[in-house]
Amino acid sequence: MRVESADYLRRVYKSICLGWGAPEHQAEAFADGILAGDLFGHEAQGIAIAQLDAVMVRDNQINLTAEPTIELEGPSFGALNANRCLGQYAMVKAMDMAIEKAKQSAVGVVWVHSWHDIGCASAYTKRALDHNMVGILSVNTVPLTAPYGGREMLMSAAPLSFVCPAGDQLPIIADMALCQLYDFQMVEAVKSGGRLEGKYLVDPDTGELTDDPAPYIIDPSVRSCGCTAATVFADAKLYLVNILFEILTGLLTPNGFATHMNDYPTQEHLGKGKEIKRGGGAFLMAIDPSKLMEVGVFKARVDQWISTIKSSKLQSGIVEILLPGERAQREQDKRLKKGVPIDEALWQHVVTMATEVGLDVDALR
Repeated sequence: MRVESADYLRRVYKSICLGWGAPEHQAEAFADGILAGDLFGHEAQGIAIAQLDAVMVRDNQINLTAEPTIELEGPSFGALNANRCLGQYAMVKAMDMAIEKAKQSAVGVVWVHSWHDIGCASAYTKRALDHNMVGILSVNTVPLTAPYGGREMLMSAAPLSFVCPAGDQLPIIADMALCQLYDFQMVEAVKSGGRLEGKYLVDPDTGELTDDPAPYIIDPSVRSCGCTAATVFADAKLYLVNILFEILTGLLTPNGFATHMNDYPTQEHLGKGKEIKRGGGAFLMAIDPSKLMEVGVFKARVDQWISTIKSSKLQSGIVEILLPGERAQREQDKRLKKGVPIDEALWQHVVTMATEVGLDVDALR
């Protein structure tokens, strides 16, 4: 495990994106989005996503110079066509648009279609905190999950992030998955020779549940290897929330589409000149509390509520009650001061990405 400074990692990510041919403002958004996952300790949403973006760039799936265009707009809402641009840039544009709408109408909602992987969802909702706003984001994904009780990959492995500003307390920054696990976690389990934490895969032929991903991962050395077995929901509650956000993302997005229509960019699809259909729908919302009360009053309410929650009597064996994002923000502070631990195998993928565009990662120091 190597350790690199956040500034250096951001410089590497930005330089690679510039090497791909992206303009500087889009490379900035890419670097910030990837680094956000690294700083929170979520490598599957950070450096690992950079590897997947590189695969998509090599196959000409991403339009590196495209700008999102407005397809529909009203005083409090908008709908964007991202035109197959970098997902990180598309989400920055969409969240900023939602924030501007909220400044006028208390609530701003933006839907987006035709983008690529976004990485760490809270990288974009946190932009609302800069304006003392509540922010919400979810996108639908490639089909990885089976309906509750089913065995086919028809449902999303959607991220959900929401943030809420506070006063003296840390802001609430939630970043979660509306599924049991991602393909990245399956790949890592296969590479380590381990099993999943539970029987969260369903055999496509027998319908039996299993905790062994090895028979279903096509090539664990490749980020876009693909998986032949669907993940399952551990309980019906998460299934219901997943359905809610499929409605808000894939079904409500003008000119968007539901998860089952997204293509999974496996090696089988890539390299054959076929356009991968991605980015079915994204839902972003900003809420401006200043339109409802003084911001200071709202933050005081949030602080009081957080204090009440954290002062609750503890269960046996528990030392502290945490709010969403509290652990991640502490980890971010530590990594900004002491550096970001990077898995050597993932780093070598970054070195390869840099070499392909003529960059010397050591020279970037």
